[in-house]
Amino acid sequence: MQLLSEKLSTQLPREITDKLFDLSSSVALYPFDDHVGLDIKVGKPEYIPDVASNINDFLLENIGENFYFAGTLLIKYVGVKSDGSEDVSSCERWYTKDGIKGEFISNPDKITIDDCTVRQLYEHYADKLGLLDNEQTLAAIKEEIVQNSQMLFYKDASDLSVTEEEGGIVVVARTYKDYLVPVLAGNVTEVVWEAAKKSLLSPGRIRVYCAEDSENGEIDRETEVFWETADLEAGVFKSAPDGVYEELYTIEDLYEYYEEDFDLMDRAVNGERVED
Repeated sequence: MQLLSEKLSTQLPREITDKLFDLSSSVALYPFDDHVGLDIKVGKPEYIPDVASNINDFLLENIGENFYFAGTLLIKYVGVKSDGSEDVSSCERWYTKDGIKGEFISNPDKITIDDCTVRQLYEHYADKLGLLDNEQTLAAIKEEIVQNSQMLFYKDASDLSVTEEEGGIVVVARTYKDYLVPVLAGNVTEVVWEAAKKSLLSPGRIRVYCAEDSENGEIDRETEVFWETADLEAGVFKSAPDGVYEELYTIEDLYEYYEEDFDLMDRAVNGERVED
């Protein structure tokens, strides 16, 4: 309890604290025989998804998975009547034991959703949050990538594919030099990350590659270099020409791998079509 209280009072990220009524009165801890309960009160009902997403990550990082999964989490909004008492009829809440699925109840909407995920919370509050639907998200991502990366494509915007797969954003982009893979990968991941914050879709698979065409019009696998990630951070890096295959490879690792070509990368970033 002492450790958890200290972490919550001093280290909560702004993604959470900005959405609370007041830190001193909006976060409460309740000790039980075999676990600790955490009760959080948010300033608006539509803040519930963001707090649910961020508090789970925060607790896992700072408290430890075994501790947290033995506890419970309640995130709620309750309005206040003119006399200062709580207006129970306005209550909207999400209660979970694992931070993944929980019971969501909205008294104003008269609905209950069992096994409600954080994604479902975002869907419920999509209108209030101004979130983009799937089609709008994909179009916005494609437009942004084309705008800031068009000189990095193998030929043109046809070398970019932006689709949706099982609720995730999938981007496949092709560049024309192997040392431009980290540059294009950095641009793509940044755009997807920012777009996902305003969308019902989550970041999914990102693949950035360079390869020559074979005589039959297919990709020449012997010339292929690619980086593929599912979490926008680390992924698989493969260079067929160099005989390299690495897992958990970050974009920073890619830049280090191609550090001798940094000047060429820099010229490409500034809109120049580069050659070795």
